[in-house]
Amino acid sequence: LSEDSDGEIVKWVWNFGDETSSEEETPTATHYYDNAGEYTVTLRVVDDHGISSTNTTTLIVNALA
Repeated sequence: LSEDSDGEIVKWVWNFGDETSSEEETPTATHYYDNAGEYTVTLRVVDDHGISSTNTTTLIVNALA
């Protein structure tokens, strides 16, 4: 969940850790991974004042059985 106490978030920039990224005007993104593995996913949000914040997490993708 992304929040901005003094304005409005206007851009969500996702890096999915597999050499792909997405720039959205809404807080959700859909991404499909080609391979199982461990990926570092980063989200950078930008508000209407041009201030940005970044958060990173590790995502583990398992192969389909």
